[in-house]
Amino acid sequence: MKLRNTLVSIHSSKICRDIFRKYSRSMCDHGEQELPCIEDIARWNSTLMMYQQAIKLRDVLNCTITDSTIVANFTDNMLSPEDWSHIEAMEQWLLLPARFCAYLSGSKYPTLSIASLAFTGLLTHCNKYLQMDVGSIDSASTKATPQVQEKLATNVYSI
Repeated sequence: MKLRNTLVSIHSSKICRDIFRKYSRSMCDHGEQELPCIEDIARWNSTLMMYQQAIKLRDVLNCTITDSTIVANFTDNMLSPEDWSHIEAMEQWLLLPARFCAYLSGSKYPTLSIASLAFTGLLTHCNKYLQMDVGSIDSASTKATPQVQEKLATNVYSI
């Protein structure tokens, strides 16, 4: 929520956007960058996109929210190193379902129904192996990615 609130504050203030642009121009190799998107509850992958864009522009965002002219706006939403660690962990956690969804649909931005099927298939697969004795799992069955992809692809395209 801190990241989302920070981005909303920057997006909604012309002064904050100008300060972000100033730091973006001076700190980014490829010139001025766009502000990270704000997650949208109607798009399941917007949280992942927000995390990815924010991580890429972490230094710019940190400089923006600590700029002396606007720092008071961000006292409740100051992003600590622990917050950034959490953002990076959540980004990594969301990457696997995103990869499965892209694999299943051939689209970088799959539909919610395909995302739901991917999550269900992954959870079913994980729960199956969590309930088994570790010593009884053969090496072929631990290679989950191809097996899960095949099962998910079969289920998705049979609908």
